[in-house]
Amino acid sequence: MNWRLVPDDRALAVLYQRAENLLQGLSRAERTGGRVLPAVLTQGNALAALQRTGTVLRDAVDAFGVPPVGPGRSIRPRLFAEGRERMPLRVVWISEADTESLAAALRALNIALTPLDRAAVDDPAQRRLLDAVAELVDEFDPDTQLWSGARRPLDRKELLQPLARLVALLAWPGDDDATVLLAVRQANPDVDLELTDRQSAAYDRVMERINALLTGGDVHDILF
Repeated sequence: MNWRLVPDDRALAVLYQRAENLLQGLSRAERTGGRVLPAVLTQGNALAALQRTGTVLRDAVDAFGVPPVGPGRSIRPRLFAEGRERMPLRVVWISEADTESLAAALRALNIALTPLDRAAVDDPAQRRLLDAVAELVDEFDPDTQLWSGARRPLDRKELLQPLARLVALLAWPGDDDATVLLAVRQANPDVDLELTDRQSAAYDRVMERINALLTGGDVHDILF
């Protein structure tokens, strides 16, 4: 199932922008610096996959607008439970191939930034490619506006967190609660929804899971 629930939340848009900033930096450095990168990162492959995903999200999520569309000005369906408006969950079709490309790029980046893992790679040519990735990440200069509020100085692994959290959300296949919410939204795509008690309980559990993926703990424990 490639249908996914994503929150109409500015935090998701910020993760996307930071992940894009990192992959743009690597792609630019590859083009201008004559570096050769692993296949999953070379020639902007991962960046293209991320930007295709971004197009899907931008078409469905107010928070991805420039500037973001506030709840009071949104023309998209709203979500209510127990008489209160809740953060909307948008239904999007996410390309499995693009998610797999991003996950592969993330794995390569994680190995490149973990010296013991990089040294354990048997193929010398592949090790050299990963060495180049590590060097480029070391040289990467984050956009200070996009990364405002992030702890300084940024640890190399911290630079992977936005992409890792985004991949974790997009790769999450959902559960019974997500299936309930997908079904009710897909059956009523263009109208405001008042959730039943059962649906409201499912919403709370799904949002707890999504918030854990987007902001909770160390995403390294989820993905690697």
